[in-house]
Amino acid sequence: MRLRSLRLFQFRNVKDAVISCDHARVFFEGPNGQGKTNLLEAVSFLHSLRSFRVSDRSILIENGAESASIYARWEHDVQGDSTVSAILEKRARRVSVDGEPVRRLSSYIGQFPSVTMASQDIQLIRGGPAERRRFLDMAIAGTSIDYLNTFQRFQKTLIERNQLLKRGRTDAELAAFDKVWVPTSFELTQMRAEVIDQLGQVMGLNYLARLLTF
Repeated sequence: MRLRSLRLFQFRNVKDAVISCDHARVFFEGPNGQGKTNLLEAVSFLHSLRSFRVSDRSILIENGAESASIYARWEHDVQGDSTVSAILEKRARRVSVDGEPVRRLSSYIGQFPSVTMASQDIQLIRGGPAERRRFLDMAIAGTSIDYLNTFQRFQKTLIERNQLLKRGRTDAELAAFDKVWVPTSFELTQMRAEVIDQLGQVMGLNYLARLLTF
């Protein structure tokens, strides 16, 4: 899987840019505030259709503009050459792969994987447990449709259950939601535990290899 080209239009401070990524390694350099991280953010967005920096999608749109767009050409290991376009509006997003609209997030996630490393990743260590859960959720959902579906079901049930609590509904109504929410929570916990165990094994082997090289 390789990113071959990227075009941004009205994405953050990038008015209009076309970037070729045909070389084996591509580096962005320049003064602070020129938009280097914005380019990486756009590539990362095509992985999960969300920013790794902000939750409000409207911030990705250039000030004063109504929409932003990301176009990318990929050399896919399975699908061959693929093109992806994402049109971002303040209250909506439209994504297509090879001209075909993406109707469901679950059908898109995992097709164009990328790994993002940023300075704020230090919060995985220094921050609270919410940061670590968010990291796990995004990492696992990006590679597992089963996890993504379970997570979406969990989020939907949790929001509706909290709305019931605010309205002061009966115990019987809450119990109906708990029949879905509790087992879904257990599924997420189990899947997270499996991934953490796998990460622990990989990290342990790499740490040991590092020690042996000194």
